[in-house]
Amino acid sequence: MGAPHAATSDQTLDTYFGAGTGKVAQSWTVTLLNLIDGAQWHWTPGFRGRLTKVTWVTHVPASTAAKLTTITPSIGGVNVTGGVLALTTVAANTRNKELAGTTITGNNVFTATDTITLTCSSTTAFTEGTGEVQIEAINDDTRRGMGAGNMGLAYA
Repeated sequence: MGAPHAATSDQTLDTYFGAGTGKVAQSWTVTLLNLIDGAQWHWTPGFRGRLTKVTWVTHVPASTAAKLTTITPSIGGVNVTGGVLALTTVAANTRNKELAGTTITGNNVFTATDTITLTCSSTTAFTEGTGEVQIEAINDDTRRGMGAGNMGLAYA
């Protein structure tokens, strides 16, 4: 009997080991007062993978009305389709409040040497507040290794 194959078996890494296999998180603490158009955060993960989520979590609430910035992810200088955070005073006005970016639907695959960048634009300066910008990625090198080492499980 041969190893399961993705086309003939439902045995994938997600069904065998559980959903989320290979998830990796990266985060940056941010003082909202410091956000300006063109402000950036960079991460070169060192593995092949896919960007799956961009999130903001408030630590110290913002309260001055009508402040905002748009945070857009890119990989190697090409914007990801989705993942955009529209960070406003309302979105950042409650401690531990989480704001999810738009659903990521494309241009989200990276290599071990690609740099993921988050860039601020359309900024109306905040006067207070802190929080955390978080990204989540799937490490496809881990998933491939686990699949190959475990009866040829599919890593799709």
